[in-house]
Amino acid sequence: MKEKSQKIKPAGVGDVIENFTNALGIKKCGGCEQRRRELNMSFNWLKATRIIEQTEIELIHYINDKIKTDQDINEAKVDSFFKLYNEITNSKLKKCNCPGLKSVMIERLVILLEKQINKID
Repeated sequence: MKEKSQKIKPAGVGDVIENFTNALGIKKCGGCEQRRRELNMSFNWLKATRIIEQTEIELIHYINDKIKTDQDINEAKVDSFFKLYNEITNSKLKKCNCPGLKSVMIERLVILLEKQINKID
């Protein structure tokens, strides 16, 4: 059974540009994804509802490592990860097994961690 794709709001300028170029039918080049990430890091409007704790950072690393190595992820940890993301970003994403969605969630949590570390609001 095919999972329904969940819409996630743009995190920053990089996502907005990507959505615009996709709508125009412009094909992505090799550097597009890197530029999108960099623009999102530099020009984003993400806000965390609270500080991300050390144990939560470890959970983010765990999920990221499993995705990168294409390993199975403990279901309880996936549940905790979605709960954490929804709490920190004030979102309502439903749990799924899509590695792409989890990667986007990790990317956004990393942006929020950078802001937390650098005390940027």
